[in-house]
Amino acid sequence: MQWRIVYGHHPVYTSGLHVNERRIAVLRRDLLPVLSEGKVDLLISGHDHDMEHLAAPDGKMDFLIAGSGGAELREAGAAQPHSQFFAVRYGFLDVTIDPRHLEAQFLSDDLSPLDPQPLNRAR
Repeated sequence: MQWRIVYGHHPVYTSGLHVNERRIAVLRRDLLPVLSEGKVDLLISGHDHDMEHLAAPDGKMDFLIAGSGGAELREAGAAQPHSQFFAVRYGFLDVTIDPRHLEAQFLSDDLSPLDPQPLNRAR
């Protein structure tokens, strides 16, 4: 079985500045059911200028926000209960995928690992 990964600009879940933005709620209402029905494993997005890993409430999908690659950073909005990791600092997302494993690690601009428990999913 292959991994199903979707990339888009706006997140479905976020603890960032745009947490209460109407278009985020619309994506959650309209897009999330499509992603769930399609058995998507991972949604990677940006929009918020921070780094965050959120897990779906049912644990079947992960959401990674990698928006701190160079533009001005933005402070957090309201922390979401299913947020696993959140950082407001410059960095990037490193993703490694093979048929049996999917790993994602947020790294700082000096290549130091940031999240103490990076995403690690196995089939």
